[in-house]
Amino acid sequence: MIILIVSQHGSLIDISVKYGALYAAIEIAKYLVKDKKHQVYFAGLSSHSYSTITEYKDNIIYLLAPNENDLKKLISKTLKNVDILIQMSRLDYMFIVKSYKHIIYHHNPCKIYFKNISGTGIINFFKIPIICVSKFSSYEQMSYAIEENLIKIIPNGYNLNVFEPREIDFRIPHSIIFAGNIIDYKGIDIGLKAFIKIKAYYPNSVFNICGNDTSWLHVNNHFFQSNWLDRNGFPIWSVIEKEIRGCKYLGELSQRELAEQFQRSSILITPSRIGETFGLVSLESQACGCIPVLPNSGGFPETLENDITGYLYEENTPEKLAYTILSLWDKGLPTEKQRIAAQIWSQSNFSWDKAGANLLEVIENMPKTKYPILINFFFCWTVALIHSLQNKTKILFTRRKHDYKL
Repeated sequence: MIILIVSQHGSLIDISVKYGALYAAIEIAKYLVKDKKHQVYFAGLSSHSYSTITEYKDNIIYLLAPNENDLKKLISKTLKNVDILIQMSRLDYMFIVKSYKHIIYHHNPCKIYFKNISGTGIINFFKIPIICVSKFSSYEQMSYAIEENLIKIIPNGYNLNVFEPREIDFRIPHSIIFAGNIIDYKGIDIGLKAFIKIKAYYPNSVFNICGNDTSWLHVNNHFFQSNWLDRNGFPIWSVIEKEIRGCKYLGELSQRELAEQFQRSSILITPSRIGETFGLVSLESQACGCIPVLPNSGGFPETLENDITGYLYEENTPEKLAYTILSLWDKGLPTEKQRIAAQIWSQSNFSWDKAGANLLEVIENMPKTKYPILINFFFCWTVALIHSLQNKTKILFTRRKHDYKL
């Protein structure tokens, strides 16, 4: 069985540390390739100026190209037919390669677009299953008029061999960790301002920040002080660390390095400004005994047992985040019993083996498409356009509000 997985639009495959949808897709590919009957191809962009076909020790064949047009040419030349096409939050490659089964693995809260038009019409017309990683994400897709019977929920897993508890006696009591891209919607500035407030009550507290730096030059509303950013909008961590004692920027870490930091830390924060579809880092931290304190929004509530393995707070502001952590520490929380419960809960409920097995079950139960030949591009564009026009007004008046606070 030949399986082709196409990464998200614009996603670089050959980066050293992989996040979010890319990381999840590669873990799924690793699971699928365990079955010797599966030949798995993984397609995406490369930082190099040339196209290449590479097979690494994980037995996955990677199709890499410097841009989307070259990637499509490479796939067309390499693969004439595939049994299964798995597209990461996209539709365009169903016109590039012939396949008998299509699946969209959707890792975002947004719509799935086709040539700047909502892809809802194509998805519903061809009955393409969408894999969502949380109930929250599935509700979002239904609100965009995706047929409910096409949506399957398969939560993310995590690497149980890396993120695991350790018998350590040096977990820092009043320690906080942030793990994620240093990008505006992840809310690191909210975390910094909250830590300043926490520091006034717990002077010995520490705040470690892990992640890849990005520019805040074009971000209008944030809590960074003017002298904390350079002229290109990047945080000046030496200045921030000097002004906020106990704050330390650790940079981008490998999975094992991140696991070690979780094993040393008391609390994880991810004060995201958007409704995250899931929150993989929440599972990873709990597996290491680090308790997450997260906004009660998006898919976060589905990644923990509130007041047992983690905590949720309303209103994602520095004041509310600081108040929540201070209230916990004042009560002697979280306890060692909670850390053990978090480890057991994450190990019992989530793994990439479970996610991969659930995906295979969806694939096996799918009928072969009526359109094994290459689907006509202009026909699908017409379907998408007509559906978009028909549903534009309908969605505005019928979109339901769902209670995401599970």
